[in-house]
Amino acid sequence: MRLLTASFICFAWGTLGYATIFDIKADWSDVNNPNGVWTLRKSPTAIFTTNQADFYANGTNQKAWADQPANQLQHVPVWMKGTVVGAGYTDFPFGEIYLHGAEVDRTGSNYTSAVWTSSEAGTAAISGSLWNVRHLGRSMFWQLRKNGATLSSGSISSSDPYTSTAPLNLSAGSGGVAALTQSIIPGTQLELAFISPDSNLGELVGVRYVIQTNIGTESVSGTLTLSDFVGSAPDSSVLPVTVRVLDNANNLLQSTNLNVSTSAGVGTYSLGLRSGITGAIKLAFDAPTWLVETITSSVGASNANAVLANGDAVKDGVIDLSDYTVILTAFNALPTSGNWNVRADLNRDDVVDLTDYIIVVTNFNQLNS
Repeated sequence: MRLLTASFICFAWGTLGYATIFDIKADWSDVNNPNGVWTLRKSPTAIFTTNQADFYANGTNQKAWADQPANQLQHVPVWMKGTVVGAGYTDFPFGEIYLHGAEVDRTGSNYTSAVWTSSEAGTAAISGSLWNVRHLGRSMFWQLRKNGATLSSGSISSSDPYTSTAPLNLSAGSGGVAALTQSIIPGTQLELAFISPDSNLGELVGVRYVIQTNIGTESVSGTLTLSDFVGSAPDSSVLPVTVRVLDNANNLLQSTNLNVSTSAGVGTYSLGLRSGITGAIKLAFDAPTWLVETITSSVGASNANAVLANGDAVKDGVIDLSDYTVILTAFNALPTSGNWNVRADLNRDDVVDLTDYIIVVTNFNQLNS
């Protein structure tokens, strides 16, 4: 295992509290939707459920959230983190987030969005920007929304001068700078939506979308170990880990999403705590294919360390024959194989093989703690 720091970091917000950074690019997942606090919608009422392993259907293996690959009718709307340098477009830097607007004649909607959902109470500072990826004479409307109500809006078109190095800032929208600071409570949704103006000619746009939350003055930190994890980019850019903060009666006080680099089996974390959380607490760590590990700790502790056992491919809280069946069904599969199942690739090395089977055998009959 390689030792890296978890990509969830707490930053000081002035002289008060902690600011937690939620960045759609840093938090991106090609495996999960919803992914922690983030949800990608393909219409006002439906989320994406399919991630294409080779969206362009040309062997470049560009992953994307879309109903179908690019050579089929329902290939838009689409959201992706660019892994194909250039991809034949004018302004398509590696590692950025891109979307193509929805079109009514393809999927019945001209609306797509990225939604951030708060698990905290406090203040959210929104930042972000947009740019033209190509210039085909098209445009897109955008809206920043809070629980469905529009905070700010604007448009971006092929005639605009915006680029990835000089993008359109969200502060230029109709709501101005004031719209970018919002009070939040658990369940608050901050949504960046895109609407194709003539319903059937969406455009490809580069997107940066970041939310900072100021949630309290206390924290807890430690080391997080994801057992049997080696990782292999670009299988997935981040591995989401949910941390639930509980009191001694197991009442939920806070739920926060950490994002651990796929190349890290061990990482350090610092978790900002919601105002009002004091004294003894429990921390329940949950990650895809790992059992939930619950530890006891206290506010302010710096040694809240957790080790998660791997092998729960079906996420039912026990490592048993059902997990072995998942491995067997996908045995010898690669990410490009028809029977590929990322949950069968327990150690995330981009192949389902004997190593994954041994993980199940070693941890057989273990339960969530």
